[in-house]
Amino acid sequence: MLTSIDKRSLFLFISILAAVTIIPILMFAYFQEQGLNRELLISGVLSATNSVVAAFLAVSGKEGTLKPMIQGVFTRILVLALLMALVIVSKLAEPIWLLSGFLFFYILHQIILMVWLKIHVKRQINQSSEDNKIR
Repeated sequence: MLTSIDKRSLFLFISILAAVTIIPILMFAYFQEQGLNRELLISGVLSATNSVVAAFLAVSGKEGTLKPMIQGVFTRILVLALLMALVIVSKLAEPIWLLSGFLFFYILHQIILMVWLKIHVKRQINQSSEDNKIR
């Protein structure tokens, strides 16, 4: 179950993730002077969605376990690969730009996810140790 602390923490994570996704896309559009790059937009959204699902699975599991998130890694990667293949086959994006943009955003989002998980788990440990002291 999501507690109020988990909800706030997840909202903060999503806010940071959105900012870190939007800023590079807008900077690239500004410096290229061609408007928004569709490939970067698609790859940023796919990678951000993957990270948000991973974060939700991490906080929705039993307290102190990341098992749901770890078990869902293969499924999320498979879904991402299928969605990217669909985008490439339907010629909605250039494959090189899409894959390079995805690689950039995936690495960036995974770094943010790992830092957030470290902070979140540390907060849960501190909270559970305080709860044990009260009892």
